[in-house]
Amino acid sequence: MIGSKLLDWFTRAPPGASLAERRMYPIARFGLPMGLAVHALYAGLFFHIGQTVLGWYNLAILPIWAYAVWAAVTLRSMKLALVLAAMIETTIHALLATLYMGLQPFFLSYMLFTVILPPLFAYWTRATRIAISMTAAVLMTAFGAFAVASEPWQPLSTGWNLFFFIQNFGAAIVFVGMMMALLDYAIRTAEAGLTREFDRAEGLLRNILPDPVAARLKDSPEVIAEEHAEVSVLFADIVGFTRTSATLPPAGLVAMLDGLFRRFDTLAERHGCEKIKTIGDAYMAATGLPEARADHARAAVALALDMLGAVEEFTRATGTPLAVRVGINSGPVVAGVIGRRKFAYDLWGDTVNVAARMEEIGAPGAVWITAQTRAALGREFDCRPLGAVTIRGKGEVEAFEVTR
Repeated sequence: MIGSKLLDWFTRAPPGASLAERRMYPIARFGLPMGLAVHALYAGLFFHIGQTVLGWYNLAILPIWAYAVWAAVTLRSMKLALVLAAMIETTIHALLATLYMGLQPFFLSYMLFTVILPPLFAYWTRATRIAISMTAAVLMTAFGAFAVASEPWQPLSTGWNLFFFIQNFGAAIVFVGMMMALLDYAIRTAEAGLTREFDRAEGLLRNILPDPVAARLKDSPEVIAEEHAEVSVLFADIVGFTRTSATLPPAGLVAMLDGLFRRFDTLAERHGCEKIKTIGDAYMAATGLPEARADHARAAVALALDMLGAVEEFTRATGTPLAVRVGINSGPVVAGVIGRRKFAYDLWGDTVNVAARMEEIGAPGAVWITAQTRAALGREFDCRPLGAVTIRGKGEVEAFEVTR
């Protein structure tokens, strides 16, 4: 638990930080305090062994490292100037220590950080970051070659050379190892977050579109329009909704619709029907798509009857008197997704229009179907002939009422 919290602290980034910026904070929150501690330690050691110039240099540079640590710990923005200052100072420190004490104490190892870290920065282009890293590698090699060919200005005893070699090489190994561990943790955390967001987006997409349509849209984001020869389309509308809505506050109205339509969603899923959309207080569903099914009419009528029962149950539970009209028609439709933004799966065709008109003229608490649906229904449900009814934009249509 403590280890996890510590890792979270090291890898934390300010709100709104980009992914590239987030990569820098594990480096900054671990590396900068380590750099401050090392400079403070070396300031004392250098004075102790008579390396006065290096001692004063380390003391003079401490305020910059202290400010950098404060910025990292308090999640201030990692400004480019601050990062450049740390890189340049590390290079100067490695160069001065190598000039004064030679290559054996291996202060040059700290230049490894200027080679390894630039590709992880949030600044410049990728090519520029790699170029900076390669330049640092060339400088490190050149400094090392110069140190091998030259005598140190203030050489150390064998004991101090050994001490600083172990100290510097060990610190470099620890730093690189910790950076890899922190970056691995940060990457795994980011991957887990991305997976959660992907699953959430996937769930939202599949909640909006049928699974086969969602899969096609992801593979090829283009207009999807498919003809389906045998489909039953259902419209359900709340009777007297305008009057009921006038008696409820907006939040109560939305809660009422949500409670009722959630019940409809559950029923549609139970009967294998595809919810198409809600339009105000109307609910539209279809069966026989996107996958064809022979019993599309039976499933639509069974859903409609269960909807009537759900409304009665909702009225008893809430005390809000509601009734719905349901109209169903069967036949060919065109289904698909059009548009570039805020798209939705929808249906088009005369079958859809007639189903909507059947709902318009239907009776409250009843399911009205067309002759086409009656023919596809078989004998599982009892239907009462209503004769020819006139619907808007179509004329006379033979209709039936499902009586269970």
